[in-house]
Amino acid sequence: MELVGRTLRDRIVQALVVFLTLLVIQYVQNSIEWGYLVSVAALFFVIMIPLDAIRSRLEQ
Repeated sequence: MELVGRTLRDRIVQALVVFLTLLVIQYVQNSIEWGYLVSVAALFFVIMIPLDAIRSRLEQ
């Protein structure tokens, strides 16, 4: 299944990388906030779809 030129798996992996990066940063700071991590990863997943659509439209 593709969403604006990328597979669903690629988008999930990308959001997971953002989640893990923020988790490591918050772990180092000793202040892990799970709600923040999940919401940022979900918003990143959702916001990248229209951004990729705009980029692909501009490239055409």
